[in-house]
Amino acid sequence: MELARTLYLSAALSCAALSIFDSAWTESKRAILQSDDILEISTYSTDQVVPWVPLLQEWEEREFFHYPYLWVPPKGEISDNNVMLAREKNAQVIIVQHNGQVIGIAGAIVFDSEEMHSNHRWLLEKTIAHGFDPAHIVYVNYFLTAPQFRNDARLVSLMYNKLVDFTHCIGRTQICYLEDLGNLDSPLKPEHPVAIEPWGHVIKGFRSMMYADLTWPTLQPNGSVADQVHVSEFFIQDL
Repeated sequence: MELARTLYLSAALSCAALSIFDSAWTESKRAILQSDDILEISTYSTDQVVPWVPLLQEWEEREFFHYPYLWVPPKGEISDNNVMLAREKNAQVIIVQHNGQVIGIAGAIVFDSEEMHSNHRWLLEKTIAHGFDPAHIVYVNYFLTAPQFRNDARLVSLMYNKLVDFTHCIGRTQICYLEDLGNLDSPLKPEHPVAIEPWGHVIKGFRSMMYADLTWPTLQPNGSVADQVHVSEFFIQDL
C-alpha cells in the first residue's frame, strides 16, 4: 500500500458528489486570532492518541477531499496516518483549542519508524538514494487548521514550534512533508485552490527532497472513485 494512502476519506460517492465537492470549497467567514486570545495546545503520543482518532479522521476526511488530493478511501477504516501515530512511540499528535473548539491538528512520526520499515521500505530506500538519512528525519503526516483560521500566522507558528521541539527532543535534525503536485488539467481543479496545509504559505525555508509516484483512491470527474497515481514532492528542512 502506497504511503499516500494515509490520506484517507470515508465516503461512497456518486455523480451527485460533484456538487458536494464544489460546495466544499466555500470556507467559513475568515477569523483572525487576536494577541489576547487564549489558545490551549496539547500533545499526545501512543495510547493517548486513541481517544482523538475519530476527530483526527474527520479532519483528514474534510481537508484531503480537496484538490489536488481528491482523496476518497473506503468507508469505516482508520487511516494509516492515525494507526502509525497511535503505534509508534516516537510520534506526536498536536491539538490546539480556542474557546473549547479544536482549531488545529498536526501529527508527526520518525521517518524510519517500524511502520515505515514494514509498509514503505521502498520509500526509505528512495530517500537514501537521494542522499538523505531517514534516521535524521521527522515526517509530518498532516498539518491542518480549521477553515476559518487557515494559514493564521499565530496558530501555524505555535504548532510548528511544537513540531520543532518534538524533533529536537528525540534527537532528530530534519523535518519533511509531502505535497501532491496536482493535475493541472483536471476538471476538478478549482479556480482558487484551497491551501490545505501551511507549507510554502506561512512556513517557508524548505527545499525539495525528492519526487515519488503515489497512488490512492481518487475522486473522478464523473463522481466515481478510482485508484490514481499522483506525482508528489517531498520537501525537507534542516533544524
